[in-house]
Amino acid sequence: MLLEYIDYEAATKRILKDYEDKIWQLEQFEKQIQEIDGNMTSAKNKVLSSVRVSGGSSQSEEVLVKAIDKKMLLEKGVKDINYYTDTFLPAWGRLTDEERLLLTERYIRKRQNYGDWTGVIKDKLYLERTAAYEHSDWALVRLTKLLWGRC
Repeated sequence: MLLEYIDYEAATKRILKDYEDKIWQLEQFEKQIQEIDGNMTSAKNKVLSSVRVSGGSSQSEEVLVKAIDKKMLLEKGVKDINYYTDTFLPAWGRLTDEERLLLTERYIRKRQNYGDWTGVIKDKLYLERTAAYEHSDWALVRLTKLLWGRC
């Protein structure tokens, strides 16, 4: 019932704009998880003493608990990003090369000047500025339908 109030096209634009950041985050999260795993299993762990702290536990236990907590948060982030890519990439794969190029240049690539992307499209697809906007709008509608199944 409330789904009729969702702006699916705007949501699709946000998904496209987040793509590069999500991939970067995934790489960073995976590196941090590997680092934590290495620290937790290494014989050269930073704190191996059994000196008691005020709570009655040892410093090594505190370090391990903090590492486990951080790893759990990172794994949740990886799971969320994997859900994002598992949902997005099949729909993205159904688009034509031209549609992917148009959407990539318009929404995914970060540029200083918003209109910059049309020059790339003009050189690669031989489309004028207005045609580039029209074609990218059609590609956005198609991706929106693929992602949401409605519009």
